[in-house]
Amino acid sequence: MTAFSFLSFGFSTSYTMAIVLRLINGSVNGIVGVCKTYLSEITDSTNQAKGFAFLGVMRGLGMIVGPIVGGFLCLPAEKYPQIFPKGSLFDMFPYALPCVVGWGIAMIGTLVGFFVLEETNQAAIASNKRAFFYTWFINRQEAAPLLQDQVDDSTTEIDAEPRLSIWQLVCMPRVYYSFILYTLTSFIYIQYDELFALWSRLPVSEGGLNFSSSDQGAAFAIGGFMLFFYQIFLFAPIEKALGCLKTFQTGLLLSLPAFIILPLISKYGMLHEGRVEYLMWTLVGVCNILRTVGGVQAFTSTFIMVSNSVTSNYRGQINGSAQSLGSIGR
Repeated sequence: MTAFSFLSFGFSTSYTMAIVLRLINGSVNGIVGVCKTYLSEITDSTNQAKGFAFLGVMRGLGMIVGPIVGGFLCLPAEKYPQIFPKGSLFDMFPYALPCVVGWGIAMIGTLVGFFVLEETNQAAIASNKRAFFYTWFINRQEAAPLLQDQVDDSTTEIDAEPRLSIWQLVCMPRVYYSFILYTLTSFIYIQYDELFALWSRLPVSEGGLNFSSSDQGAAFAIGGFMLFFYQIFLFAPIEKALGCLKTFQTGLLLSLPAFIILPLISKYGMLHEGRVEYLMWTLVGVCNILRTVGGVQAFTSTFIMVSNSVTSNYRGQINGSAQSLGSIGR
């Protein structure tokens, strides 16, 4: 559903249609919550931080590659008229080609999910819902004996525990506190990202930075590269040394200078007749690095806190609910 809603967005014929398709895209896009749940079930306390850090790594990779691919592939009839002539489909829908590529990537992920990934939830394994496509189409003979062993070992334990409703789960202090932190964190950092995108395009005379779309892409890429490096090499050792809660708190504190300094950069531009100089770019880079490192440290910590707030058989519900609340915060 996510893949097809994304594909349809590229063929929007009006602003209203684009808004509706984006709404549908957000409504059916539950993959992040599923990824968090899956990671929590294949990791333990010794490697959980490293596992969740890879969510940030992939986001950083997307922040770097996505704008580059989108920039190269949008308006193809203007940029590559030999391949996409005037009057062709991609001339009529100049932003469809990046969406087609995104659809293809999403479909690859769908196929991997169906045919390669195995079920990790013990309740699903016990009820014989383990990796239907994997079991029947890829490795049926090997999967059946393993499945039988898992059913025998886990059914009694799962059935003996009464199932709690989502409302009972949310009423647990460790759950609703982690929900509140995740929602507020989403609210805080999306403000920075969205306001930066709008504010930086304004003329210096109006308090902005007079950035072009290329300038904005470069500014976001700075944060993306730093996020990529930080999540691979630094987050797990820091989380191990400080613990999840202190890592979250440190991330918020690390971001504070960016929120304070960024609005003052335009004052520098006004004093220097609107010229985008090295000092201005240095300040923008520092702010985006602080926001990115602090934000990803806070976000990844909340991912772990949300997943650890309940036992494994409730993590799907909790991560899905947290993702919905995070979307409201955004």
